[in-house]
Amino acid sequence: MSESTKMPVSRRGLLTGGAAVAAAAILPTTPARAQAPARWRRYNVMSPQGQQMLGYYQTAIKQMLALPPSDPRNWYRLAFTHYLDCPHMNWWLYPWHRAFTGWAEQIVRRFSGFEGFAFPYWDWTANPQVPASMYQGVLTPGSGAFIQNLGTFQSAFQPALAGTTYWQGAQLAQLQARGINSNAILWDQITNPSNENFPVFFPASGGGATYPQVRNPNPILDCKTAPAVSPATLKAAMAPQDYMTFSSGASANHSLPAQTFGLLESAAHNKVHNNTGGIVNVMSQGTCTYQGNIGGFMQAFLSPVDPLFYLHHSNIERLWTAWTTAQGSGNPNVLPPKGPLYDKWALEQFLFFVDASGNPVTRTRAGDYTTVGIFGYDYQPGSVGAQRGPSPLLGGRRRLPVRRFVGEVVRGPGMLTAGSGSAVAVKLQPALLQLARPNSSQELIVKVEVPAPHLARGQSLDIVASTTPGGPAVAVGSFSPFGHLMLQGNVVITLPLGPALAELRGRKQLATGGYLHFRAMIPASAGAAPAMLGAAAPQEVPVLSVVVEAH
Repeated sequence: MSESTKMPVSRRGLLTGGAAVAAAAILPTTPARAQAPARWRRYNVMSPQGQQMLGYYQTAIKQMLALPPSDPRNWYRLAFTHYLDCPHMNWWLYPWHRAFTGWAEQIVRRFSGFEGFAFPYWDWTANPQVPASMYQGVLTPGSGAFIQNLGTFQSAFQPALAGTTYWQGAQLAQLQARGINSNAILWDQITNPSNENFPVFFPASGGGATYPQVRNPNPILDCKTAPAVSPATLKAAMAPQDYMTFSSGASANHSLPAQTFGLLESAAHNKVHNNTGGIVNVMSQGTCTYQGNIGGFMQAFLSPVDPLFYLHHSNIERLWTAWTTAQGSGNPNVLPPKGPLYDKWALEQFLFFVDASGNPVTRTRAGDYTTVGIFGYDYQPGSVGAQRGPSPLLGGRRRLPVRRFVGEVVRGPGMLTAGSGSAVAVKLQPALLQLARPNSSQELIVKVEVPAPHLARGQSLDIVASTTPGGPAVAVGSFSPFGHLMLQGNVVITLPLGPALAELRGRKQLATGGYLHFRAMIPASAGAAPAMLGAAAPQEVPVLSVVVEAH
C-alpha cells in the first residue's frame, strides 16, 4: 500500500521524507504528556508528503467554497469564526488556534476524500518564502473559485449570519466584548471605509493571475519578516522555561489584548501574517522601512480565507508543541501556574467551533486544548532554532535560573527618550556581558515598555540600541500588531537581544561599566503613501522601562 493511501501514516515513511531542515535543532515528535500514538501527521509542505497533501487540500477547498453560506463548514464561514472570536496579543493565542486548526482540519479531511489528510505546515525558518505551490489553483484566494468582490460577499453572507446563534446568549456576550453587538454592526465593520480596521475583505485582481493582489506578489519574506523567523529569533522565542514568558500576557478575556507581547507572537506570527498579506518593507538607504500596503487577506482577521493561513498556524502550533516537549514532564510551568491563574486560563470558554458534521463542539474550554492528543496528530520533524545541542531542559538536568538586568534612567546631554535629557539604559555588567558571549548556555531577550503607539496597519515600532546616547545604533527588532488595532495604555514588547549585542561586539563597542541605550521609533514610509491609511512622519516613542532577561 502506498504512503498516500495507507492509514495511519507510517512513521518510517515520514522520517525518510524530504523535509527542508535548517541548521537548527530537530523538533521532538513525542508530546510532553503520555498519549495514544498519533493517527495523523502534519508534514512539512516542502516534503513529498506535504506536497501530496496540497492536492487533497485543493479538493476540499473547492467543495467547501461551494457549500451554502448557511453551512458553518463553508470556507468563508470558517474564516468568520476567526474574525469573530480569535484571541491575539494575549495568553489564549495558542490553545484557541490549536482548537481552530484542529477542528478545521477535521472538516477539510471530510471534504478532501482522503482519511489520511492533515494540514501541512510551512516552516518559514527553513524556507523563508511562500511555497510556490501555494500560488496554484484554489490554494490562492486569487483563484476564480473565490468571491471576487465585497458586494457579492456581503449579499451572500450578511443574511446567512443573521440566522445564526451568534446574536443571543453566551455567544453574543463574547462578541460584545470586542464591540460587535449585532449583525448590522459586524457588517459596518467589514464594509465601512471610515473604520480604522477596514478592509478585511480583499477583492481579487483578475482571478487566475500568477501573483494575485490578494496575497503579496513577492513570495520572499521581506527585510523585517525574515529576521523575525530567523534561527536566532526562534532560539530566543523558544528559550523561556515558563508559559507566562513564552506566551503573551494574561488578560481579562480572550477578546482583549494583554500588556505584554510574547516574542513568538509579536515576531514570527504577526510579521508573517502581515507580509504575506501584502504589507511591504524595503531596504532604503541601508534601513528596512515600511513602503506600503498592497492588500491581502492574511493581514486581517478574515485571514483564513487564504489557504496559506492553515500552513502558517500549523507551524506556530508545531512550535508550541516543540516548546512544551523541550521542557520535559518535570517542568510544572509549561502551563500557567496552578491555582487561580491557571483556573482563569483553563476555564475560558471558546464557543464558536463546529465539528466535521457542522455541529457545535462539546469541548469549549481552553484547558481542553493543552495537548495535540485531542486531535490525534503529530509533526514531521522540522527546524526549530531553539535547542543548542544538549539542552539543560532535557534529560533531568537542572534548569538554569532566569537572570534579570533592569534598566535605569540615565541623565545627561543628548539623551533621546523617556523625557527631556534622560534615557532608559541597561548597565553592561560583567555578568550580562558573559551571558552575551556566543557560547552562552542561555538566550537573552529584552522587554521594552512604551506607551501604546498608534500604528497604521502594517507599520512597525522599531527598537534600536546604542552604547552611547545618539551614537551609532543597531537594530534590536520591531513590533507590528496583527489584524484589528486594539493597543491601549502601556505595552511591553519582547525582542531578541543576542543579535544586536553580537553586532555591537563586532564593532568593539561593548565595554564593562558602559550602558546600552534603547530608542523606539515609528519610521516614515519609504515609498508611495500606503493604499489604505496614508503615510506617517517619523515619530519618536518614549521608552518607559527596559528589562533584559537570560533564559
